[in-house]
Amino acid sequence: MTVTQKGKKKKIPAITAILMQLVSDAMKGDHKARKLALDTWAKWNNKAKPPSLAALAAYQSPFELSAEDEENIAKHNLLKDVK
Repeated sequence: MTVTQKGKKKKIPAITAILMQLVSDAMKGDHKARKLALDTWAKWNNKAKPPSLAALAAYQSPFELSAEDEENIAKHNLLKDVK
């Protein structure tokens, strides 16, 4: 894919262009883009790059609650007013 950076045309992989746009949208205040960018960063922070787009797409966000987490929160909310 060809993009223009600092007035110069440059060829980059399409996934790189998509990630650059994602970060740009996140910085402009798009909350969904922010979540996706943070999820992606959290997953691949210590790795050179994801093994594939399929692996990246299949990844569950570290910011999503499991059913057990949601159940524990619900129990806590029910019990917090009990004396």
